[in-house]
Amino acid sequence: MRKIISVLAAIVMAFVARDVPAQAASSQLSISIDRAADQVKADSGDVLITYKNTGKEPIFIFRGSTPLSAANGVLPNDQFSVVDEQGQPVKFIGQLVKIVVTESSFIRIEAGRSITIPVNIPKNYDVTNGNYEVSARELVYYAKPWSRSDQQPNLGVSTSVPVKLWISPSLISRRQVSLVSPAVVGGSCSATQTTAIQAALVAAKNMTGGFSTYVLSHSTIVPIGTTDGKAIFHPDARFIYWFGYSADIDGGATYVDSGAARGISMAGAIANGLGESEPIIQCDTCPGYDPMAAAHTQNPTITNDDLSQNTIWTCPYFFSLPTSGSDSQAGTIIHELSHWTYKATCTHSFNDPGYSCTVGPTTDYVNGYGYSAAHNLAVNSPGMAVNNGDNYEYFFENTPAK
Repeated sequence: MRKIISVLAAIVMAFVARDVPAQAASSQLSISIDRAADQVKADSGDVLITYKNTGKEPIFIFRGSTPLSAANGVLPNDQFSVVDEQGQPVKFIGQLVKIVVTESSFIRIEAGRSITIPVNIPKNYDVTNGNYEVSARELVYYAKPWSRSDQQPNLGVSTSVPVKLWISPSLISRRQVSLVSPAVVGGSCSATQTTAIQAALVAAKNMTGGFSTYVLSHSTIVPIGTTDGKAIFHPDARFIYWFGYSADIDGGATYVDSGAARGISMAGAIANGLGESEPIIQCDTCPGYDPMAAAHTQNPTITNDDLSQNTIWTCPYFFSLPTSGSDSQAGTIIHELSHWTYKATCTHSFNDPGYSCTVGPTTDYVNGYGYSAAHNLAVNSPGMAVNNGDNYEYFFENTPAK
């Protein structure tokens, strides 16, 4: 493992992240969750989520942030907060899907109208038997569909009141959830697809290859005694635009995988991985996925910068994206790599022998899909931006350059 990951992984944030998004004074979008009738009668583990427009004008919500984008009941991202009886959050076990935001990606809800969607909690969250509280994560809504030429501010952010859900031992015994990526539908990639993937990998390597130089060019080396030293990273406009943190990051502090340090460490892990190896990339027809789904993966653990034993599945929409640039094939690969967990060596200084630490993974926040939404996280919730897949994609794509 190259020394730079040790240096990057040691960089630490010394202040508290601002994790609370801006809230609208009154919400035009009402979100409610109820237990489904068959949950009460037959212990199904289902809940019903309802999105209602309580205002006088239409509103738009991103389809990829709702269960309408689920494939065979498996959510494409962590859309719910599920908390056990001890108040501990339950792990999301669904897929992690890169969904490209376009104007057609939005659901229009007319004034006074609502939509209701069933969700199976045990298929998407690692519940055992017992009582749980289920609520919707914060969801942004808009006055009109998003467009890159008109990045209007959102109207507001809504969430729901938690609903109690009982999960029985018999339901858990019936649950059939695979913790590995599903079998590829349709087999191997065509020759044309393989050529596109190879070009995208080259572009992804080009995007990430200069990361260590980028960090060092924005750092000051501070001596420690007469034989050692550490780096102080000074965030530039590009880092601030995508991750929100502007204060200097001290590379000599104890490693914490949070705050601005997470932004540096996660980006460094991706760059080092692509510098040493390549992931397996296969082609999936992605039946049931959102039409704008570009790729999906889960959360393997990477050691020694070796990506070669783990897989990213591309969807048909992947091949309609440009090779590089914003929302590109190369950026999609980087996005999916951010969802992996990296075992690294962290240090307090250049000559520190180091200690084992873990970098990643990111998630896909329902309010973090797309160029403007990812930037909005950096502005209002940096602690979420450094944990969101699209922020790393857009940071490395750097189109337009910041």
